[in-house]
Amino acid sequence: MFQTSICGVSYAPDMEPRLLTAFRVIADHVRALSIAMADGAMPDRKGRGSVLRSLLRRAARFGRQSLDIREPFVHLLAPRVADVFSDVFPEVGQRMEHITLVLRAEEESFNRTIDRGIERRRHGAAQPDNLGTEALRCDRRLRYRPVEQGRLAPQDSLRITPRRPPPRSARRSGR
Repeated sequence: MFQTSICGVSYAPDMEPRLLTAFRVIADHVRALSIAMADGAMPDRKGRGSVLRSLLRRAARFGRQSLDIREPFVHLLAPRVADVFSDVFPEVGQRMEHITLVLRAEEESFNRTIDRGIERRRHGAAQPDNLGTEALRCDRRLRYRPVEQGRLAPQDSLRITPRRPPPRSARRSGR
């Protein structure tokens, strides 16, 4: 499904595992998005739309993180889905203009959110007392997890380490 001009790396079954995973995740997610959107589903904050939004954001994150793609690219792959599945899902080709417009708009919005979060993180790194507050704000207001975003900027000196809840045996009962 990938074209060299989109990500600068050609798919090969024997490539580095990290890149192979990225290609496969992106291909799977673009396929699911295209077919679901052809069936009438739309990315949204609630319901099945939230699943689509998560798939799109995960595909964009893999492109950004593993393949170093900074511009929206998911919408460029949707026409290939229409070509491959034209016999099985002709609706994908029939609604391609709509699908590509929605995918591009959603991915551009997500890229702006990530860029804002990275900037806020850099600003917050200068003031360590605000890190917890800033992480919570990102989670609630910008709708992304700082831990996931932390994986996007490994060159930064700041690392976010998620705290795990204590084992059940160590928790106090609420009686």
